[in-house]
Amino acid sequence: MRASTATRSSVLVSSRFSAATPWWPGSTSGTSRPSPRGAARGRHAGRPREGSFPTEEPSASPARALQLNLDTADRLVGASQCLRTCLRSVINRCRRPCEELPVGLCTNKQSPATPSVRLRLLGGFVLLNDDTPVRLSPGPQRVVALIAARGRTARSDAARVLWPRRSVPQAQAELRTFLWRLRQLPFRTVRTDAQYLCLDAAVSCDLHELRVEAEAWQQWAADRRQPQRRRLDGPGTAVHLHELCRDLLPGWYDDWVLAERDALQRIRVPLLRHLARTYKEAGEYGNALQAALHLVDMDPLDEQAQDMLIRIHVAEGNLVEARRAYTAYHSRLTAELGMTPPAALRRLAYPPANE
Repeated sequence: MRASTATRSSVLVSSRFSAATPWWPGSTSGTSRPSPRGAARGRHAGRPREGSFPTEEPSASPARALQLNLDTADRLVGASQCLRTCLRSVINRCRRPCEELPVGLCTNKQSPATPSVRLRLLGGFVLLNDDTPVRLSPGPQRVVALIAARGRTARSDAARVLWPRRSVPQAQAELRTFLWRLRQLPFRTVRTDAQYLCLDAAVSCDLHELRVEAEAWQQWAADRRQPQRRRLDGPGTAVHLHELCRDLLPGWYDDWVLAERDALQRIRVPLLRHLARTYKEAGEYGNALQAALHLVDMDPLDEQAQDMLIRIHVAEGNLVEARRAYTAYHSRLTAELGMTPPAALRRLAYPPANE
């Protein structure tokens, strides 16, 4: 009985794969079930798909059916392992820097050479790519400006600061949207991970340069081993004077912008005083006067700024401007605080021999 069953099964399988006796539906062999869709498919009706496996007859051996299922499962497992290997290879190649990838796999639009990307926050938001202005909507502008001003920032803090009146999910959704828009640029501006945001290392920022120069000047001024003389090539003079005279993001009145503006004010005041004295001692009265006038504009009641302004006018021999500056300071100080300037300041504008 078992021998006859095995023989019948082998004959059945061989007849299905023979060219003379087709086993697909609609054939005359009667070895497969008729398909109701076969008649409507024309001359391709009932023809098996490539790579498909025939189903065993109900009368076939259960062991043979189980073997066919095991073979099918083995092929599927092998295909899945091959697909997994291919995906792993692609992921590993994408993790390498862009310049190491082939041209076909390089998804970054920038060239292998690092582009010149510059961000300006002093005097207004300006983003330059190779000296070409890049237009951004107000939302991405605020995201980039916040990250540039505060450095490495947590995602939750950035969302809370930028959208304080929104709920936490709404604020985080807004942040994700604007980060996605920034990724559409042909260059990278912001680096992101699961928790933090930071400005890309290839982006130079004028605010960062100002802070670095101010820190270097503070260390130089606090070092007692250095001679207390001011040089045009010393720390603090590499910063362009017009950058110190510009406000941080003028026209922006967000709370975090006002806080960063006050922090920048505490950096600029001692640096401007240093530059005013340096240029005055070097005989460059135009630059010295520009620094002193900006100090007066920031705080008209600052006695040190008024003293520096009057001394510069006297050093260049312009007593008329020195007395005009003293008179304006005297009038404002008296009107607002009910005080008078010190006598030493008056003697600068009105020397004893000329009174």
